[in-house]
Amino acid sequence: MGGSDVTTAAPFIRRRTKLQDANKNIAIMKLPHKTTKTLKTETNNGVVDTSLKVRRQFTGTLSSAGEITITCSSNETFSGVAEGDYIVSIVSTGSGGSGAVGDVLSITGNNHEGAVIFSAPSTTTLKLDFGANFASHVVKILATITRSTVSSKSKTLNVSQTKQITTEALATARGGVNIGKADVFEVASVHMAANFSTNATTSDTDVTDRFDLDTGQRDNFYDISRIVRKPSAEKPLGRLLVVFDYFSAANAGDFYDVNSYGNIDYKDIPVYSPSRVDLGGLEPDGTFELSDCVDFRPSVGQIFAKSTFKTDLQHNVASPLDLSDTTNGARYSPFSYDLGRSFASSRTNITLSSASAVDSPVHGSSVTGAISFYVGRIDKVFMHKTGQMMVATGIPSLTPTKPKGIDDAIEMFELRLPPYTNSLKDIRVRSHDLSLIHISEPTRPY
Repeated sequence: MGGSDVTTAAPFIRRRTKLQDANKNIAIMKLPHKTTKTLKTETNNGVVDTSLKVRRQFTGTLSSAGEITITCSSNETFSGVAEGDYIVSIVSTGSGGSGAVGDVLSITGNNHEGAVIFSAPSTTTLKLDFGANFASHVVKILATITRSTVSSKSKTLNVSQTKQITTEALATARGGVNIGKADVFEVASVHMAANFSTNATTSDTDVTDRFDLDTGQRDNFYDISRIVRKPSAEKPLGRLLVVFDYFSAANAGDFYDVNSYGNIDYKDIPVYSPSRVDLGGLEPDGTFELSDCVDFRPSVGQIFAKSTFKTDLQHNVASPLDLSDTTNGARYSPFSYDLGRSFASSRTNITLSSASAVDSPVHGSSVTGAISFYVGRIDKVFMHKTGQMMVATGIPSLTPTKPKGIDDAIEMFELRLPPYTNSLKDIRVRSHDLSLIHISEPTRPY
């Protein structure tokens, strides 16, 4: 006790963060109809006719008077003053004497100088005045914005991309083999070299059946994809060559929908099974057909090494890119959140075109827009008295009805065509019972 090393006791405050509605984190909205054709309308010049509320983050420094002004685009409108629509927190303190890092500031009422805190000079401009006591503080603002004109983001399928896995540690990693791209569509093949000294080629042993594909799809974002070795599969004994197809996303746009998948067949548009099944929701079976959804999930940045990899590197079997190479490959762990996850261009070797960020929709808010979708139909096949086969086509409808018969013809089959028939196997065929039909022969004179 005593002496120069005595530390005086002092009170401290422990702050804990609590996530509200943590179970409501699926950034996919199911559309009210299946087999969606498009969200675009002819009357709106082929633009998605949809409006929605989103959350957008702004960061800025308060002036010496404690003021900050933020703006949005011409087709957007800031919500009115309401604590639930705005969150303003202090990121770092400046010359003002009030407030501490992490404090959430109220936007209602007047500040300590008597001025109104929240004011909107126009629908696209918002001014916040916290007073001089908060001068030069850096604040983060989470604002609610209504977007009156939105558009879908496009995806491009890049085929026959390759990745070389050069070390045993990477090839046998417990979490799986990192492919280096988000939103992988398909793994065409995985080949294994005889050892870890020579790169694998497509002529080497095909070990595709040893792995399952993790596409990187998550409930609220598109993560880096990987291949995961099956529990009973043997460990790789040599370098691996992974040949795969993946989707690259454009930055322009607000969400993914059926029109985002322009260069693949409708039936091949992916599905997603969330980590939590909403038994009382629109998808009680736990599967989201992405062709029938509005998908707000952002994509993480790709981890191919060069920032201009899309133009100066051609990833193919003949010239694979080695991501484990410390000189030309990834220089950080792709599964590290502090270095390996980015939705913007803040990190070295990650360009804006490599990641795809979106504004988050306001949970529980309404999304309005137009939707065109495919419906089913009932047809009938007849045999005419002339021996010709004829078809009576029904009218497509949500509740299709049977077409009328054809005169002087016998009904042979009834065909029930589902909306957007992907395969002939999907058509339900019912044969007409001909056993009750009596065919009379003319009387012959003897």
